[in-house]
Amino acid sequence: MLIAVDVVGDVGMGAKRWLVIPGVIRFQPSEMMKLAAPLMVAAYLNRCELPPRLRDILVCGVIIGLPVVLTAIQPDLGTSLLVASAALIVVLLAGLSWRLIGFIAALGAAGVPVLWMNMHNYQRQRVLTF
Repeated sequence: MLIAVDVVGDVGMGAKRWLVIPGVIRFQPSEMMKLAAPLMVAAYLNRCELPPRLRDILVCGVIIGLPVVLTAIQPDLGTSLLVASAALIVVLLAGLSWRLIGFIAALGAAGVPVLWMNMHNYQRQRVLTF
């Protein structure tokens, strides 16, 4: 559905975030991802040995990364950050070592300048206001 938003989505309030089923409903698929992404990660980790191995963590990164990137493209920074954090919490609760958690946190901190440079001006203003 997130790919469909990019292809045939409806523009509302300056952003292409909506899917319209004529005569039925107009909705944001990115809002569903707040629940779907953590559930997909949990379903994947349910099939793996715990604590997860590096390969499993990389697969979880792809499961989390795709909807986050597709949501950020809309642009919907707030929802994409919520989707990422909700799904990452599931991975963290799967029993990662503190060393690996620290490494992931360092990678996230290193990515903040890249995120900042790719934000729209109104998004930067919201962050500064917050």
